[in-house]
Amino acid sequence: VSQSRYKQIYGFPAGSLTGQSTRISYPSDEAYQVASKHVYEVLGSGKAYSREFIHKQPNGHPIWIRITGNALDATQPNEGSIWNVEDITERKLVEEVFANRNSCSVPS
Repeated sequence: VSQSRYKQIYGFPAGSLTGQSTRISYPSDEAYQVASKHVYEVLGSGKAYSREFIHKQPNGHPIWIRITGNALDATQPNEGSIWNVEDITERKLVEEVFANRNSCSVPS
């Protein structure tokens, strides 16, 4: 993910990502550790990793993202990978509205 796109999605101030771990976008250390373990297991198996989950912006606001990635070399997934991160917050909010609408409907 390019730093400029990452900053745009998450709302990080200019220059604040240099030298930072992606941990800063996870809601907790536990969420980061669980995701990291799963990511490297998947990438190490030669498969693409893809998942939707909640991250956080620097101001603490939650945002839904879809992240997809591939290792450059599955035998060494820690040595390099290519990622796509997409903000899907709006889609998730619309899905929630429709789910709530459907669960509140009265049978005729």
